[in-house]
Amino acid sequence: MIKSVRTVINYLTWPARWASRLWDRFHRYTVIRVEDLPDKLKHRTLYVVGEETCPLHASMACPLKRCSTALNMNLAPDEQPMWSLSETSKGAPTLSPSVWRRTECGCHFFLRNGRIEWC
Repeated sequence: MIKSVRTVINYLTWPARWASRLWDRFHRYTVIRVEDLPDKLKHRTLYVVGEETCPLHASMACPLKRCSTALNMNLAPDEQPMWSLSETSKGAPTLSPSVWRRTECGCHFFLRNGRIEWC
C-alpha cells in the first residue's frame, strides 16, 4: 500500500519537478566581464570588473526582490575579505565563500554553478 501511495504522489508531483528543472536551466547567473560597472545591474548577472587575467571584484544585484542593493565581492588577493571565482565550461559562476550581507536585508547565500543556494 505504501508503494502505491508513493507512486500516486510521484505521478501527481512530476509536473512541479519538471517545471522547477526547466526554470533552473534558464534562470542561472551568467558572467559578464566589464571595465566599469553599469549604472543599473541586471538580475541573474555577475559582473566581473577588471582585466581578464586580473579581475578586481565581482558585483551583482542583491538576489532578494525587495532589495535593490549592489553586492560587491573583492577578487584581488591583496585585500581582505577575498572571494574566489570559478566558472563552468558553460559560464556558470561559483563564488567562494558565501555572500552574507549583515546590514539592511541580511541575505546570506552561496552562488554555486550559477544558482543561488540560501543559507
